Amino acid sequence: MEAGGVRTQSVINCGGIAEKTPLVLRICASATRRTMLVSRSAQTCALGAAICGGVAGRAFESFEAALDTLTGVKGELYEPDEREAAIYDELFDLYRILHDAFGGVSSEGAINTVMKRLLSLRDPCR
Repeated sequence: MEAGGVRTQSVINCGGIAEKTPLVLRICASATRRTMLVSRSAQTCALGAAICGGVAGRAFESFEAALDTLTGVKGELYEPDEREAAIYDELFDLYRILHDAFGGVSSEGAINTVMKRLLSLRDPCR
C-alpha cells in the first residue's frame, strides 16, 4: 500500500482470527512493522451495512458521524518486535527467491542457498 502512496501506521483486524488468536496478530505486527488493533465489533460486515443504512435513513448526517459513533477498537494492541521483524524480512526474501524460481519469473535467485539460510534462521530459535 505504501508503494502506492497510502501511508499506514496501524491495521485494524476483525473476525475470528483477530478475536481468538493473539499469536497471529503478534506475527502480523512484526512481519509488517505495524501496530495491530482489533475491531470492537466482531460482526464488521453487519456493522458496515448498519452504517450505510443509518446514513441512508438519515439517522446520521454523514458517514463520518456514523463511524465516530458506531466504530472503535478494543484495548489490546500488538506492537512489532524489531528482532522478529528482521527474521520475517529474511524469510520474505527467501520466499521471493522460491516464488520467482518455481513460478518461472526468474532463475537469478540463489535457490541453492535457500535451505542453508532457513537452517541458519531456525537454529537460534531452538
